[in-house]
Amino acid sequence: MSITSHLKKVSLFEKLSTEELQQIEKIAMKSGYTANKVLFNEGDKGDFLYIILIGSVKIYSIVKGKEKIITILKKGDSFGELALIDDQPRSATAETLEDSVLLCISKQSFMKLMQENFNVTQKVLMQLSARLRKTNEHVTDLVFNDAKTNVIKALIQLSIDHGKRLNDIVEIHVKISTKDISKMAGISPEVVDYVIKDLENKNVLSYYQQKIILNLHHLNSRRGELI
Repeated sequence: MSITSHLKKVSLFEKLSTEELQQIEKIAMKSGYTANKVLFNEGDKGDFLYIILIGSVKIYSIVKGKEKIITILKKGDSFGELALIDDQPRSATAETLEDSVLLCISKQSFMKLMQENFNVTQKVLMQLSARLRKTNEHVTDLVFNDAKTNVIKALIQLSIDHGKRLNDIVEIHVKISTKDISKMAGISPEVVDYVIKDLENKNVLSYYQQKIILNLHHLNSRRGELI
C-alpha cells in the first residue's frame, strides 16, 4: 500500500485531496521502532508529527508519581501535532506498545507546507478542533462520572477505536492490561478488576490473554444495571 493510501485513512488528513496528500507524502519519513520505545517525553520540545503505519502507541502523563494513560493509538492514528503548531513543550509522553512502523514529519517541513497551502491548513485545523472537543469531553467524564461508569466508557471507547464488530459482538484487538485500562479510566486497578468481573458475570464482556470481547446486546439490555 502506498504512503498516500495510508494517509487517506488518517483522520487528521481525511479532508485532504489526493494532490494534497501527495504533498504530505513528500515530507514524510518512515521509521521503525521496537516495543517500549519512548518517542518523546512530557516537557520535550515538539520536533515531529507521527503517523502509525504498523503497531500501537500509548500516550500518557505522570500524575503524582503514577502513570495515567490518556489514550492508546493504533494503525492510522496520528499524534504530536499540537506541539508543532503552538510551539509549546509536549503535554504527554508517547511510547510504543509493540514493534511499530511510523511516518515522521518534521516541524520545519510541516509548518512550511501549512504556510504555503491555506487549504491544507484549514482542513487540518478543522480536524484538530474536533479532536480538542473530544478531549474536553474526556476530561469532563473523569471529573463528574463515577469510577464504574468511567471503566465502562473506557471499554466502549476501546471498542470504537480498535474493535472489529460482527453483529452484536465486538472483539477489541489491542494489547492492553487491566492496569492500562485503570490508567485510562483514572481509577485503581482493583476497581477495574471488580468491574470487569461484574461485566463477565452479566455476560457483557469476556476478557482473557489481554483480549476483550464485548456483547453489545447484553450491554444495551442491562445498561440500567451497569451504570
